[in-house]
Amino acid sequence: MSKDLLEEQDPYLAAPQMHLMISEEEIKEKIKAVAQELKAGFLGHDLVIDMLMMGAVYFIADFIRNLSVRFSLESLHCSSYGLNGKVRGELSITGLEELNLENKHVVVVDDI
Repeated sequence: MSKDLLEEQDPYLAAPQMHLMISEEEIKEKIKAVAQELKAGFLGHDLVIDMLMMGAVYFIADFIRNLSVRFSLESLHCSSYGLNGKVRGELSITGLEELNLENKHVVVVDDI
């Protein structure tokens, strides 16, 4: 099926015009720099990296490969989806009951 025919049938299925704003190499370098900052600030401390939502897992994987300090990785799931995800509902957070953050430094990573 040609692109023109696809756009005529459903314009939402046509590929949007996209431009690269940040290269993969720039992202890798920034991740490495942030990991180095954490190393400088938290070396010898109890560090907890708390991942909100599973969408952050790809960033976290790259991030912890560059992190050379002792840490533990935790995950929380937050949701406020109401009526079929179209209306804001009540905030629900799961995973808090397992967290032990007392006397620890916490880095929160969100996927948005």
